[in-house]
Amino acid sequence: MSAMLPKVDRLIFLLFLFFIAIPFILPVALPLPISPTTLKYKEILENLRKGDTIIWFVDAMIGAWAETAPGDIATFNFILEQCREKGVKFVMVTTFHAESLAYAETIFKNYLNTEGLTYGVDYVYLGWIPGYESALAGIAGNLPAIVKTDYYGTPISQIPMMQNLHSIDDFAISGFTSSTSPDPYIRQWSKKPIITNILAANIGWIMPYVEKRIIVAYLAGVRGAAEFEYLIGRIGSATKLISAQSTAHIYAVALLIAANIYYFGFVRRRGEVIKK
Repeated sequence: MSAMLPKVDRLIFLLFLFFIAIPFILPVALPLPISPTTLKYKEILENLRKGDTIIWFVDAMIGAWAETAPGDIATFNFILEQCREKGVKFVMVTTFHAESLAYAETIFKNYLNTEGLTYGVDYVYLGWIPGYESALAGIAGNLPAIVKTDYYGTPISQIPMMQNLHSIDDFAISGFTSSTSPDPYIRQWSKKPIITNILAANIGWIMPYVEKRIIVAYLAGVRGAAEFEYLIGRIGSATKLISAQSTAHIYAVALLIAANIYYFGFVRRRGEVIKK
């Protein structure tokens, strides 16, 4: 039997890889209990009205991609749907780090469905505005003085939708994605409702602001993103990741059951026979 163990180990790991690959090959949206804050998050975005502008600070680092990018991709595409259907305006900007620029660029260039929308009229990406909190403060106080061009180098004065955006007062709501402290966004943008897509490990960090209703809703990492994808009826990477995780858990339980059946049904019984 001992000679078979290496082969059994290899089989266990091969089956594990096979089972967690299934949700990525044949994606299925498994039913999920939806948290109240995810429901609120969707409700806030759905309630944006014609002419409302939402600004989103895309400040996560590449290392947080697996946990925050699925939520950003689902959120931004849902906002763009509101742009198509209601005439909402969407502004993306990065303030934290050059690495955050790479994160935001990847989403902006590869994952957004802008069909039927006009850049500069319905949505705009301002690129990286260095300075982090000082940039956040500058955009809130006097946007044209801080932001001179968009991501492509086009002067702000030549972008139609930016003509009426001067300060925090001109935005209906703000959002941020961060893999670090939420405090700068609260200090500079708490005048308007704030929503966020944040690492699950940082939920405790934002809870005082949630309790004070400064942050009005949030997505809790990849789990929150999967809930949001389920609500909007779009299977994305968060749904696949959570389904793979669920499949792995089911497989682990099955292994425990199989091992106990084998032990009590064969190994232990054979030991008792030998003793007799």
